[in-house]
This record gives sequence, structure tokens and C-alpha cells, in this order.
Amino acid sequence: RSWAEAIDPSLTLPKSSVLNSVENLLLIHSIRPDYFVRAISSYCSEEVDFPTSANVTDAYRQARENSNRPILFISLEDSDPSSEIEDFASSTVGLDSYTVIVMAKDQLDISIALLRECSKKGNWLCLTNLHLVVEWLPTLAREWRKIKEGNVHEDFQLWLVAEHRDGFSKELLECSEKVVYESPQGLRQNMLLLYSNWESSDVWSRVDLQNTNIRMLHFALAWTHCLLQERSWYNQKL
Repeated sequence: RSWAEAIDPSLTLPKSSVLNSVENLLLIHSIRPDYFVRAISSYCSEEVDFPTSANVTDAYRQARENSNRPILFISLEDSDPSSEIEDFASSTVGLDSYTVIVMAKDQLDISIALLRECSKKGNWLCLTNLHLVVEWLPTLAREWRKIKEGNVHEDFQLWLVAEHRDGFSKELLECSEKVVYESPQGLRQNMLLLYSNWESSDVWSRVDLQNTNIRMLHFALAWTHCLLQERSWYNQKL
């Protein structure tokens, strides 16, 4: 009973020598369906060795531990990490050191030029909608390898955003820190993600958290935002 009513079931999940990992997932799905998405995410991370966290901060930390590898967000339906990446960049390096390119056929040469420039200056570069230029991605992967062999500024970070597409460059996948980005389902999970994003940005540093009215106002804003977001997702599925 304590496990079924826990805020985070993963912390109190009973250990069993009888149930395997998949059977544990079925148990969670039966008793705590609200936690099932997070349980699947944890299972993929541990068993399949594929990162599925939608947290930009965690992805950046992991990339820094792996010699500043590009961070590739594979976004699923109705999910886009671009604004979250921009907020993180604003609080980390400042928007003056952050450039976003929405990829299209006429942006290929510009993107390569900016990649070379930002890697020397230590700025951040974000290339979005890469699924629209799948045939060009091997060129991007080769250019990245050339840059890594040269003199790359230690503060440089390359962010990549794409929807899933067949024929995606294996070279780019192999050299990137891969993150599956999917908006969480459920009001509670959306609010947890929103509060996590606020904590990783400078939102809390600009408000008086000792003021009860301020805390209540932030909660009301978060609740309204997540409720409308969940309702929008529901309407699209009808």
C-alpha cells in the first residue's frame, strides 16, 4: 500500500526475485498508470542503454562529460525542445552567445560557416528541423569530425533538433549524445517537468520565494499552463 500511494514509486518499488524488469513494468502499469511513462523511460535508460530524459540540463551535463559531443534531440509528435534549449542557453551563456538556425535548403552553407565560427569562439549553435535536410546530414557529420580534430573552444556546444525520419545519418547518430524528447503525459508529470525547467533556469533567482503569494501565483500559472497543454494534446487525439 505504501508503494502504491507513494509520490515516486521508483523509490519504494519492492524488490522481487520472481519478477523481471518487464514484469515490473506491467505491475506499475496496473497499479500506478500515472507513473508508467517515467518507468518506461528508466527501463530504456538502464536496459537498452539509450538516454530518454527530456531534461536539457542533464543532457548538457552528459555531453560535457563526453568531450562536448553534439546533443541530438529526437523530438516526438507535438514535442519541441527548442524553447527549453533557448531558456537554458539564456541562463548559461547568454543569448548573445547563442545562435539558432531553422534548417532549410538555403541554410546549408550558412550552417557550416556558423559551425566553424562558433567552434572557434566558444559560442553555442542550435540547428533545428534537421529532418528536412536528411540527405545533408552526412556532410554535417564529416564537418564535425574535421572540427574535432582541430582546435575547438572548450565552451562550444552544438545542439541538434530533429523529428524521427528513416534514413537518418548513422554517422551523426554515432557522434552525438542522443536524447528522445517527448512531452510527458498527465497533469502531474507536466508540472514536475515545468518546475524542473524553472529550477535549471534563473526564474527562481528573480522572485521572492519567501513570499507565499508569489509561490501560489507560480503554482497557479504552472497548473493553468499544464492543464491547457494537456487539453490541447487530448483534443488533437480526438
